[in-house]
Amino acid sequence: MGIETANGEHVLATATGTHAGDGGLVVVTDRRIVFVPDEGTGRPDEELPLAGDELVEWQGDYLTGQVTIRSPVSEVGPVTFKGMPRRDGINLAEAARTAIRELRVGVDADPAAGSTGPL
Repeated sequence: MGIETANGEHVLATATGTHAGDGGLVVVTDRRIVFVPDEGTGRPDEELPLAGDELVEWQGDYLTGQVTIRSPVSEVGPVTFKGMPRRDGINLAEAARTAIRELRVGVDADPAAGSTGPL
């Protein structure tokens, strides 16, 4: 996608899906994954900052599927986004893996850099 946000993040992929029963948009940037619920749910955006140690898994059939993100440091356990169109979900999972790999390379190159932390 290559869209740059106002704070310098780059949007890598988006997909529609559900999280905790609400529909919305899942956005992967080079720093985090954000779930933006559909209007009218009254629910705030949720974000998962990427630290470089997450595992991303796609599971699906011919039409739809889900992306699950697992982090060894997460206090809430795995985060799952369901009901994604197959192509969008696969692209989103790969974009998340790419962002995580890039964070690992940055941390490995500069051990003092550490995690990006919450934004």
